[in-house]
Amino acid sequence: MAVCFRPRMAPILKSGDKKSIADGCDPVFVCDFPHQLRAAVTEAAPSHRSGKSIDQCFLRKDRFLFSFSEARGGMDGGSGLSWMLHRTKIFVWSHLRNQASSECKILNVPPQLCTEGDGQSIDSRHGSSWLVRIVNRGKESSLVKGRVSASLVLCSQKSLTVVYWPDIFRDTEILPVVAMPDDKLLQIDDRYGGAPGRRSSSSSYGPQADTKPVKSLIATGLRNLECVAIASCLGNLWRFDCSVSGISWRSVNAEVRGKSDNFGPFDFNNNGIVRSLVWWSREELLLLTPRGIECWDVQLVKGGQLSKAWAYDISEDAEVLKDLTSQKQVWLLDLQVTAEKNLTVLAASLSKDRVTSSSYMQYFMLTFLCAPPSGRRFGECCDPQFRCVKKKAPAQVILPKARVEVEEFLYSMQLRVGGKPAGSAMVLAGDGTATISHYLHGVGRLYQFDLAWDAGRVLDASVVPSVDDSDEGAWLVLTEKAGVWGIPERAVLLGAVEPPERSLSRKGSAKDESVKEQRRRLAVESTDGVGKVLTRNSTQRLLQDEEAEATVGQLFQHYVTTRQVIAVFEKLQKTGAFDDEGEMNIFARFSKSIVDTIAKHWASGGAGGAATMAITSQLTEKQKRHQQYLNFLAASKCHEFLRHQRRSSLHTILEHGEKLAALLKIKDTYNSRAPGQSGGEAEEAQITGALWDTIQLVGEKARRKNVMLMDKEKMEVFFTRVSDIEELFGCIDEHSQAIIGQEMSLKSQTERLCEVADACSSAVRAGIQYRDTQQTWYPSPEGLTPWYCKATVRSGLWRLATHLMDVQTELDVQSKEKLMVSLADIADVLLEGYAGAILAKIERDEEYRGLQLEYWSRRDSLLLTLQQHEREAAELASQHAESADAGEQKRLEVLRDRYSSLLALARRHAGYQTLWEICIDLNDMDCLRKLMHESMGLKEGRFSNYVFEQFLKKGQYSKLLRLGEEFAEDLASFLRDKKSLSWLHDFFLKRFTAASDTTHHLALSSSDLNIPIIRDEKPTSGFTLSARRKLLYLAKLSALAGWKRGAVDKSIQIEADLGILAVQEAAAELGIATSTEVLSPLQLVEACLNSGHKELVIRSLEVFALSGDFFRRGNKSLLEATWLKLADQDDWLKMRQLSDEECWNDQQQYEALKATALYAASKYCYGGSAFVVGTLFEETLPLFREIDASSRRAEPGSAGSVNEVLTEHEDFPEAGEAMVMALRMGKGLELVAEEDNCMEM
Repeated sequence: MAVCFRPRMAPILKSGDKKSIADGCDPVFVCDFPHQLRAAVTEAAPSHRSGKSIDQCFLRKDRFLFSFSEARGGMDGGSGLSWMLHRTKIFVWSHLRNQASSECKILNVPPQLCTEGDGQSIDSRHGSSWLVRIVNRGKESSLVKGRVSASLVLCSQKSLTVVYWPDIFRDTEILPVVAMPDDKLLQIDDRYGGAPGRRSSSSSYGPQADTKPVKSLIATGLRNLECVAIASCLGNLWRFDCSVSGISWRSVNAEVRGKSDNFGPFDFNNNGIVRSLVWWSREELLLLTPRGIECWDVQLVKGGQLSKAWAYDISEDAEVLKDLTSQKQVWLLDLQVTAEKNLTVLAASLSKDRVTSSSYMQYFMLTFLCAPPSGRRFGECCDPQFRCVKKKAPAQVILPKARVEVEEFLYSMQLRVGGKPAGSAMVLAGDGTATISHYLHGVGRLYQFDLAWDAGRVLDASVVPSVDDSDEGAWLVLTEKAGVWGIPERAVLLGAVEPPERSLSRKGSAKDESVKEQRRRLAVESTDGVGKVLTRNSTQRLLQDEEAEATVGQLFQHYVTTRQVIAVFEKLQKTGAFDDEGEMNIFARFSKSIVDTIAKHWASGGAGGAATMAITSQLTEKQKRHQQYLNFLAASKCHEFLRHQRRSSLHTILEHGEKLAALLKIKDTYNSRAPGQSGGEAEEAQITGALWDTIQLVGEKARRKNVMLMDKEKMEVFFTRVSDIEELFGCIDEHSQAIIGQEMSLKSQTERLCEVADACSSAVRAGIQYRDTQQTWYPSPEGLTPWYCKATVRSGLWRLATHLMDVQTELDVQSKEKLMVSLADIADVLLEGYAGAILAKIERDEEYRGLQLEYWSRRDSLLLTLQQHEREAAELASQHAESADAGEQKRLEVLRDRYSSLLALARRHAGYQTLWEICIDLNDMDCLRKLMHESMGLKEGRFSNYVFEQFLKKGQYSKLLRLGEEFAEDLASFLRDKKSLSWLHDFFLKRFTAASDTTHHLALSSSDLNIPIIRDEKPTSGFTLSARRKLLYLAKLSALAGWKRGAVDKSIQIEADLGILAVQEAAAELGIATSTEVLSPLQLVEACLNSGHKELVIRSLEVFALSGDFFRRGNKSLLEATWLKLADQDDWLKMRQLSDEECWNDQQQYEALKATALYAASKYCYGGSAFVVGTLFEETLPLFREIDASSRRAEPGSAGSVNEVLTEHEDFPEAGEAMVMALRMGKGLELVAEEDNCMEM
């Protein structure tokens, strides 16, 4: 029978409650029960059978929606799913969506588990308590596509019967599979408490029978819709391997039975039952035993093994025992693993007050670090001496003194971790209460979930899962009658109170307003003492900021109404509105409240025409109001103050206007792509496209970050959270593969990529356009980074660009035309973002080199891809030309037309390689020169330098030097370190002295110069001595042409170098020296002396003469050796023998001595015919000096004259007179003596 229902029961709030919900101080509604569940419950309720309407049932405050015995439900944080078990049906829905009814899945319990006959209830032999575990199988697809893929495991806590649904949201239903272990396996042994219903008479807290032998259940998914579930039952572990075809099970003895011995000053509850199971890693699970923690390895294959890895006993840890002194008995109740991989244990203890002798209970949490030994192999048990678990922090007391509870109530408690505030934990009690414990600076506070109306018991709690697993989410609770509610972080911080001395099981009155007021008062007033959550200063500052923001709002509203701003500036100064900078400034916060305001009424939900028009209207209204706010700031003189004193705050305010413009542009793009249908949910179901998926994803991420938005549409959240537009690009960066649909066809991927890319690029451009049009409002931009230049935006844009570049490689030229247009748009805004970010870093004196290198690399990749496409398009256009010339002309025309936009992009971002290749492709030197004239980049990296470098690499030296006519100084700067060409440019600039220095240096350079002297000459294998001689002549002429001081000395030095070079040329002709590399004077002298050629030995003295006195003095021993080598060039003994045999006359002897090397050397060095650089040879080594026994040289280089050197010659004793005669004749002394004799005659 069809039942009418309300989509959601909106709670009736008092005026005070509305304010507290608005400011986040109270729980907020998240999701209602699916109407299918409400209808099923109502049909079974007595009130429905009596004829009452469903609304009447819901509005009754004195009754639960479910009776205490029937309400069974839970939440799964990983998948965001909630479930309720009603009779023989399991209702599963997503509590992260405000339209739970449309996503609700109803699972029927298999008939074999139901009662015979009507089948309307589950057979009593399976009990009324069930454990449910949901296995999430598709997190990414559920976030982006909205599709949930999950398996469900149902386990009876009494009979251990297991039911497995492989895929609960599949369109084609897969029937569940059932496993029913033999009842004999589950018989309760006396070792675990005796017969059912029997209590131990010795102690109220001793071991007792448990009608729920199955205490805990965990599950994890495998491939092919398989699953491994593990349950703890009566001290054993049960493994269930679930698949579509069936379930196999096996029992493993966990060996966790407690011993009867008592350890330490207190007793553990040793009932031998595993209290909790939790996953530690993919293949490791943790067991909470009565005495500690155990770790077991789980082999995740069908039929895999379970083996114990290590165990930790709390009673053996002295550090933990310090926190448990004076405790009579301890219960370990539950175990959870935090996101930081810390272990948190909920425990209770029994103590006795020494003063009153009364017993009380204490609840606390123990936090441990878990560090298993590295290198442990699977299935290998750790060394018992190695402690894997260590105490991290002192025990955190939740309730210091509470009333004594029965053991059944203690074991009903459950622990949840991971919610906001960070480090908080929630304790769920069996009576339906939920208490959050929050510790900060060593001070503990408690917050108990409570509504202003009767919401029934809290069935379970979870945490809003973050989209990117970056941080904790807000707490969520599943209530018995009011659906799912969220607890904002602010509510915990402001509403928490110090622990009272009462039990967690005693719930305070939900309707007692004095209690709620007292809670808030305590939160604000309890600021005395060190370590409180809210200090007095922070609380006062918070109140002051709220008051100042309210004042701004009132004055702004007065301005909108009256257009008057009387003493506004002074009033706001008194409130401290100008104190803060940046986003925390009061004016910036009020601006944010304007642009982020959520509409009071949302037009029918979904994405239909009414909703789209509502978005447009709301954004336009926000834009109008934001402009009014700017006018208010200008009229009240606040703008002028902010512009000079609070630049960052004013910049933030104006960025809100940019983001509004960007969101309006995204809305326009969305409108142009969304189908124009009208049909509520049917219409929404037909909407497809990457932009729609991205909007949904960003909206979902915002909802999960702020529980206050959980009851809002994702699309509504996206288009109203204007200030968070950067999240759009962050989600694209993190979930790009799911957004573009890599499982889709290439055509679909292209369309989806272009859709998102066009939306993002147009949004950024809209923001930039707003900035340009409103430039007069902006403060000085030095050091301020625009929002579109931030790393999140850049990363999202680059992710899109990389996907576009990857996809285009698989498409032909015609198919990727649209895609390349999108890539060009993305490249434009992305490179603008990099340029702005780098500039801001430079202005703030921050390190920017790394970012600059990233910018250059990505710029070159983008421009190269775009240019390659233009080339391919031009080649394609010229393929059908009639002739080669016509084809080339057509190609150039197409290139010139298509290159225009790319040229502009490369010019803005100094893409030198692209600019160069464009000019070369077009053979347009005029364009090249025009670009070179523009000042692009830093001085040391101008485009002209890049062009010079390219011509140099290609060996086009004539083109390079011709550019010097227009770019004289640029080319001179470029050639400063390139001596091989700089002298030619110096000639053009008439810098003759510089040219002389350069050519002189080049001529004597020892490096191999491969630069031709003659134009268009190809490089030779080496620079010959002849070419070097030409350079020396050129250097001499240049020095004379420059005619500066020292020009004569310069020319003399060059002349000397020419002489030395001539000696090397002579040696080279004889094969003694190289013909390309210039030898040093020392090398050349040694080569000549070792050559064996008399002429070269004589010419070695030319090297000494032309190398200067420093060389001669420094190499005097070599000079002495040279004279000895000269004496070796003639056979003095043979000459004497011939003279005696043939009776030579004076003339013959004279002629013979003139032919000797000593004569030639003496004549060159001492005869006055030599060109000597520096002082004469006489200053270094005289020709003659009187020799006596005491003047004999002791070592080389110490001779006083040439004749003294010759005394060392082996022939000197017999031919010494002839040698001296040759020296005298060479100097001209003998000729003078003959002339004197003639005059006497």
